[in-house]
Amino acid sequence: MKKCLKCGIIFDDPDVRYCGKCGAVLVDSSVEVKKGKNALTTCLIILAIGFASMMILAILAAIAIPNFLMFQAKSKQSEARTILTGIYEAEMAYFAVNNTFSSNPDKIGFKPASSPHYYKWKIISADSSGFKARAWGNIDRDKKIDIWEVTEKQREPVNVYNDVSDSGDEIDPQSP
Repeated sequence: MKKCLKCGIIFDDPDVRYCGKCGAVLVDSSVEVKKGKNALTTCLIILAIGFASMMILAILAAIAIPNFLMFQAKSKQSEARTILTGIYEAEMAYFAVNNTFSSNPDKIGFKPASSPHYYKWKIISADSSGFKARAWGNIDRDKKIDIWEVTEKQREPVNVYNDVSDSGDEIDPQSP
């Protein structure tokens, strides 16, 4: 026996598939069909879970993205340190042979291993008493410039102005 869920008519013929009165699909009367009385509640629960998940992801992103950007900017600073350490080594080797420093990178035998992507560099001053080299670049896309220096007195480059934390002395990177 089959039953029309729309109008409730029962049909004895097992081959009939559609209701003759309303045209709805017939179902086997032995199968109990549950009506969707809680469909709205179920839908609201699914939406609430989805919204809560999106909020959790938004909070995690709000924490992670600034930390990632700071890490990325700090990793770019290694380029300046590498360049200036190379200049320091070349200047000290040149001084050992010639008893003076030089502002000409070719003369001291310095050339970066690869072309710098984030920083420009220059040997600002050099004579028999010392040298100063500087690297500068904008690593976090604001108006401030990250500036590093090395001299004969210090082997490790010093961050004169830190573009990541916006701290230090803002100077003209090419002036002595």
